[in-house]
Amino acid sequence: MTEHLRENFNTSRLSVRMREALRDRDLAALLALVKQGADVNQADYGDNTALILGVIKGDAALTQLLIDKGADLEKRNTNGHTPLMMAVFNNKPNAVRLLLDAGVDLDKKAEGSMGRNGTALSFAESGKFSVIAQMLREEAETRRARLTEATLKAEKARRDALNAKKLFFKQQAAKRKVAIKS
Repeated sequence: MTEHLRENFNTSRLSVRMREALRDRDLAALLALVKQGADVNQADYGDNTALILGVIKGDAALTQLLIDKGADLEKRNTNGHTPLMMAVFNNKPNAVRLLLDAGVDLDKKAEGSMGRNGTALSFAESGKFSVIAQMLREEAETRRARLTEATLKAEKARRDALNAKKLFFKQQAAKRKVAIKS
């Protein structure tokens, strides 16, 4: 079956034109396809999405365009790898940075049959990608600090609300005492 016919029968697969735009790093063509309604989450026969292919190419502009147009940051390929993992495997620190800035999940573990069942950080450390490993560790620490700060703020708000409630009941009790005395 020709590629054109296969594309017409299976519209969930990455279109030939999108694959060509990614292969050629043709930002204008990719943008035109997206404006025409192309699904940025289409995948090839290995379930590599346009984002995964953009990440592998290491093209920051293509990767950012796909992120901006709503590409799924967590969609896995048939080997169970996310775009972040593929950026690590292909030693693409710029793609890693774009994905981190977009809020990708750092704790996802691979779910595949390739024997790689760790997180992006464990892959970076085992693959000797020290720059990427450091980026991932720093991002994880930053996120933990933000979470800790948010947790502390929420706890303070809870305590403040509880103290306000106690004060309210104390004032109500004082009013009742005054009412009873008079």
